[in-house]
Amino acid sequence: MPATDQRTRVHIKALADEMRRHLCEPAAPAQVFLSGMLTGLASAIEILDGGTAEQAAETVEQRLAAAVGRAYIDGKLGEQPAPVDWQAIAQQRERELRAVGEARHTAEQERDGAYRERAHLVALLAALTDGAVITDAPDVDEPGWQIVYLTLGGRQCSWHIAPRDVSLFGHVERVGPLDVRALWDGHTTDAKYAHIAAWTAELAQRCGPACAEQHTEAGRCEIARNR
Repeated sequence: MPATDQRTRVHIKALADEMRRHLCEPAAPAQVFLSGMLTGLASAIEILDGGTAEQAAETVEQRLAAAVGRAYIDGKLGEQPAPVDWQAIAQQRERELRAVGEARHTAEQERDGAYRERAHLVALLAALTDGAVITDAPDVDEPGWQIVYLTLGGRQCSWHIAPRDVSLFGHVERVGPLDVRALWDGHTTDAKYAHIAAWTAELAQRCGPACAEQHTEAGRCEIARNR
C-alpha cells in the first residue's frame, strides 16, 4: 500500500474518532447528525488534499456549532437550553443550609429556655416541700444530669435536671442513687402531671383563705405541707 494512502487512512480514522466524540449523544437531532456527516466529508477532503487530522479537527467543532446555531435560527430545533449556573445553585443551597441551621439554633434556644424556666419552678417547689432530694440520673449517658424527687400529695414526682440548671438546687439534699427516697416508683410523665393537676385542684379548694393565716416563716402552707 502506498505511503500516501496509509497516511490518509490514519488521518481520516483520527478524524472519524473526533467526529464520533462530538456526535455521541444518543438523542442528537437529525439536523445535527447530518451536519456532522457533511462536516466529516469536508474534513476528509482536506486530508486527501494534503492536510492533517489535527488541522481538520480544529474546524470540526466550529462547523458543528455553526450548523446547530443555524438550525435553531431556522426553527428546526427547539429553544436552546439555558446553561446551568452551578455557582447560583451552590449559593442557594448554602443559603438554605444556613437558614436550617439558624432555625435549629433558635429552636434549641427556645427549648433550653423552657427547661430553664421549668427548673426554676421545680427548685421553688422543692423549697416548699419537705423531703426533697436530688441524685445523679442513671438513665442519662451525658454526665452531670440529675434527678429531683419530691413527694407531692402523698405521691412521688420526679424531674430530670440539666447540668446547666443544677446550681438552682443547692438547697436540696443530695443523696446516693440507692437511697430509698431516690428510687423511682415507676410513675410516667403523664401520670405525674395528672396527679399534680388533681392535687392542685384539691389544694385550691381546701387551702383558700386559710393560707394567709397559716403560712410559716419558711414560706410553706401548713395545709399543703401536711397533705
